[in-house]
Amino acid sequence: MFSPEQVEKYLERIGLHGPMTLNHDTLNRIVWAHYTSVPYENLDTMNQIPVLLSEEALYDKIVNRHRGGWCFELNAALALLLEGLGFSVQRLAARFVMGEKPGTIPLRRHEVLLVDLEDGQYVCDAGIMRESYRAALKLKHGLEQKDGIGEYKIEFHPFYGNLIFQRLEKDTFEPLMGFTLEPQTPGDYIMPSFYCEHHPDSPFTHHRMVGVYTKDGSINLVGNELRWISQGKISQRRECTEEEIPGVLREYFGIEGIK
Repeated sequence: MFSPEQVEKYLERIGLHGPMTLNHDTLNRIVWAHYTSVPYENLDTMNQIPVLLSEEALYDKIVNRHRGGWCFELNAALALLLEGLGFSVQRLAARFVMGEKPGTIPLRRHEVLLVDLEDGQYVCDAGIMRESYRAALKLKHGLEQKDGIGEYKIEFHPFYGNLIFQRLEKDTFEPLMGFTLEPQTPGDYIMPSFYCEHHPDSPFTHHRMVGVYTKDGSINLVGNELRWISQGKISQRRECTEEEIPGVLREYFGIEGIK
């Protein structure tokens, strides 16, 4: 876990201040602040810079250098922050179902967190670029929960274990991701992260993927296209030149020194 001094600086990084009460409201505030302050990004991979998952590397990248990362970095760092605040956290492995072809069983290449609170267990995540649950979801099958943008529910699934469903606006509930409750260690994510970093089938090696959440959506840079997302749908887009990319990264995502 991060030290008290690191926790304080991390909270400053995401615009929060302690002390923090260990409850659902605080957990939601942290997840929301993380999503709107720390960008999802694969810039290291696109620039052939190794992705490191040690505590020291995560803290330096996210807090000291004001960078972001992908799920194995963002949720690992979030877990360390929560543990430093006194939360009880389990690391889990998930399969991201949304966007896959029907009948495809995706790899376990996503990290999610399970937090124990007095009133139950909550699933939380700060490592997804597309619209996703912005609040910690209570692990209770069939319970419909809202995060201010969409509606979510978790159902039992004989293969996935626990399957999160998402509904945006008037759409129907669609499966988002599935996860089991087998605890993972930080070392368990090294291989899936390496796959995402190097495998030719990895979706993270083809173009820039940068995103940060806003009040009602997100701002994403996919390749050279800057997109404004509202309610899960693209509302505006702009093609950027390579010369514009450093300024775009700085203005919209707070990232400097890399493109």
